[in-house]
Amino acid sequence: MSGIVVGTAALLASAWMVRLEVRRRDRRHLALRIGASVIALGALTALALEPALPRHIVNERVVLAAGGISRAGAQRIADSAAARQVLVLGESVADLSALRRTHPSVAEVVVAGWGLPADELARAGDLRVSLAPVPLPPGIRSLSWPSRVVLGESVAITGKAIPASWIHLGGTGVTSDSARADTDGGFELRFTPRAAGLQSFTLANGGVTDTGAVDVRARTPPAVLLVEGTPGFELTHLRRWLARRGGKVAARTSVSRGRSRTFAVKGASAPGRALTAELLRDFDIVILDDAAARAMSGSELAALRDAVTREGLGVLVTGAGLRPGGLPLPATRPGRATRTIRVRAVGSRKLSPPVTAESWTPMPDAAGTVLLEEGDGDAVVAWEAAGAGRVGISAVRNPSRWLLEGDRDAYDRYWTAILASLARPAARWRLPSELPAETGRPFSLTWPSRLDTLLVSGPDGIDTLFPTPDRDSLTWTATLWPRSTGEYRAYGPGDTLRFRAAARGGWLAARAAANQRATELHAALHDQQASGADSVAAAPVAPWIFLAIFTAASGWLWWERRGRTAG
Repeated sequence: MSGIVVGTAALLASAWMVRLEVRRRDRRHLALRIGASVIALGALTALALEPALPRHIVNERVVLAAGGISRAGAQRIADSAAARQVLVLGESVADLSALRRTHPSVAEVVVAGWGLPADELARAGDLRVSLAPVPLPPGIRSLSWPSRVVLGESVAITGKAIPASWIHLGGTGVTSDSARADTDGGFELRFTPRAAGLQSFTLANGGVTDTGAVDVRARTPPAVLLVEGTPGFELTHLRRWLARRGGKVAARTSVSRGRSRTFAVKGASAPGRALTAELLRDFDIVILDDAAARAMSGSELAALRDAVTREGLGVLVTGAGLRPGGLPLPATRPGRATRTIRVRAVGSRKLSPPVTAESWTPMPDAAGTVLLEEGDGDAVVAWEAAGAGRVGISAVRNPSRWLLEGDRDAYDRYWTAILASLARPAARWRLPSELPAETGRPFSLTWPSRLDTLLVSGPDGIDTLFPTPDRDSLTWTATLWPRSTGEYRAYGPGDTLRFRAAARGGWLAARAAANQRATELHAALHDQQASGADSVAAAPVAPWIFLAIFTAASGWLWWERRGRTAG
């Protein structure tokens, strides 16, 4: 479209210039003046359009040495692959884009060595890429650990190393441990951080020691809204328990028809007579009994349903009769009369002390999740997804019994599991799962919603980044190039992530293995046969040619006009 616009403008300008020359009284050199004017304008247009001419291309195969191999080793691969030359990444060419630009005759690249990272392979364009691998360096071949954990949780480090080799875990503040890789090279090590902050650790394998880090966060309780249809002890005990943990808590208890009692601490918004969309945005989870749910007006239920399905609010409903209209609750089946049960987490053998249960049992569908169960496997607490949020039900009638009988741990486990599963998910940074940050290499930081600017602080100061959207995942990603080893912080709306950039060459074996996997995958996905025959391609015309033509034509016009003026 831009070429059409430029061409049309050039034609109109040419017509205007011809008209000016024809209307001049001096008819000397008229044809030459018209021709020179048109030629000068045409040269300027060509400079803007950058035209290309057909060019005979000899399709070549080259070997690109990409780490882990010497030039002599790459030359031996070139001789066996009938490649015309050897290029060294970082010396002969900077990247694949530079290779395509400076060697237009190359159609196939044999990557010799440890391969290329995925972001580099994305620049291959129509180049056919294959891999001639060499042995990996010593060290851990792949690894994964969470970018952040809550204080008190353990950090699980999994990966692969040389089969039957030993992997040693250490570091300041880390309990030393070791594990032997299995026959496939797999291993797992765990440690529990002792304090909040950026916790560093080391992994040693094959004589190589690398350093990683995990962001340890103090547990932040979700903001909870309690809605009680009739006064009782259960939500009162829960309100006190939440307040002691430092979370934002608000409560509304109906005491009689048209009258209610409210409570709010830690800056929580006090609920009014009706639940509104604005009020619900201040909370991460709403816990209400069946009496409160049944007493809600149509507008309250609509606001609650929209907050769940559209904005990710969590809801837990308790009580004897669980059929409040308008809420997508998990199904239930009638059971025995009110009974005493012992509760455990799914997959755990540890049962709680006895507690009273309702006369029904949750029956979530295939997409639902059982959170807590009885000893015989029947569900006790279950939830189902409802749009962006989750809605759960609990058959435990009086969890405060654990408190009154002195078993605070059971009460803590019960409510901690429910809040962690149902509370509105907070927006948080996402990091690449395979490799940690490294100085001198691009590192992606992804935010789950629109983000115009990103501030990242590090050892060298603060960088301002401008994320770009990903239309497929509806996320925004910025690329950081760490310049120094050390701690970095990415500041997002409501979330600050701490991470560590390793020194250049850190986790070398893991990066080499990842590059080999990426190159093999790229070759498999783009496995078209190279014809080997010569072809014709469009080659751009050198811009200096048009500049010289413009200079000559405009110079003649100046000389001709100067001569007429002097005459």
